[in-house]
Amino acid sequence: MTLGRKGQTGRTDSKRLLVIDDEPAICDFVKQVAEDSGFSVVVASSHEQFRTSYEAFHPTAIMLDLVMPDVDGIALLGILADQDCQAKILIMSGYHPELLKSGFRLGDGYKLDVKGTLHKPFGSAELRAALRQLD
Repeated sequence: MTLGRKGQTGRTDSKRLLVIDDEPAICDFVKQVAEDSGFSVVVASSHEQFRTSYEAFHPTAIMLDLVMPDVDGIALLGILADQDCQAKILIMSGYHPELLKSGFRLGDGYKLDVKGTLHKPFGSAELRAALRQLD
């Protein structure tokens, strides 16, 4: 894989989704639905996997869980802001919907391109609708 200007890869797939969630079932579900929607998908279940995948995969879109062990989604939003991330972002959480609103506002405050939120559990129709925001 060759790097072009501004960190873009020589990849031909234009819709690259990086999913980070500590729940493998959620990652598998999102991957299946997103691939059916035309995305190339890489999943990460830890902060280390996320950073490695972010650098190698150069996602055009990111779905991240706000509440995870070790480094949570709130901290990842800060890391993405520090990296001047240009990917479109969807935030998800199974906790109170107000947490999603706070995460959205934080991402917006960081000048990230947060496209929406998903409250877990969500179904395939809801996920497909959210993924359309990432096109």
